[in-house]
Amino acid sequence: MTVSAFFKCKKTITRLHTGPLGIYMKAYAERLISEGHCYQSGARNIRVATDYSA
Repeated sequence: MTVSAFFKCKKTITRLHTGPLGIYMKAYAERLISEGHCYQSGARNIRVATDYSA
């Protein structure tokens, strides 16, 4: 699973992988899924991590 489990728009997914933390977003999304986060919680956490990366 990747960030596509939380986001569907290709433009958004591309934006998530930019910045210094972008290479870790796939692993972070997999971690959130394995911990059992719901769609809303996982998407919010990924957005926060992307904001820090910007």
